[in-house]
Order: sequence, then structure tokens, then C-alpha cells
Amino acid sequence: MEWCCVVFQDLVSRAGTRGMSVVPTVRTGKAVFFLQARAVTPEVTEINLDFPIALASQQAIGHCPGCGEDLSDWYSNDMNTIRRDDLVLC
Repeated sequence: MEWCCVVFQDLVSRAGTRGMSVVPTVRTGKAVFFLQARAVTPEVTEINLDFPIALASQQAIGHCPGCGEDLSDWYSNDMNTIRRDDLVLC
């Protein structure tokens, strides 16, 4: 498999960790990529603080944040290799 750039490869490799990542998945037969931010790892489900905090958030993206490549076009044949359905937020 060939990555569009090292930035995207790094973001995909960080999926499920604290910080920024990209989570590739397939929805209704099409490649979908979520830019995801996590304050904690997926195992943490509750934090007791005096103020509200989002433990994780995500936004669908169409282009690589590193090089601008169209992600669906570039990775259409590699989705079974890189998809991480288990990490998509509900």
C-alpha cells in the first residue's frame, strides 16, 4: 500500500490514541475518513471534573490534511487494510 503522504500515514497510525488521528471506515459501501480528537484513550469512559469536557470528537473529511489528496480516490482499493470501524464514535 502506498500512502499519500507521511502526515496521513502518521494520523492513521495514531487512531485510538490520545490526541489527533484519522479513522478510516466504510459507510454504505463508500470510504469515509474521520479526523478524530481524543482527550483520553477509548478505554476511559468517564472523568470526574468540575466542568464538562468532550472525551472525543470527530469530523468527516474528504481530503488529506497533509497534502490535500482526495482520500476516497487514493485509498479506495486499500480500505479493507486500513479501516478501523471499532474506533468510530457513535
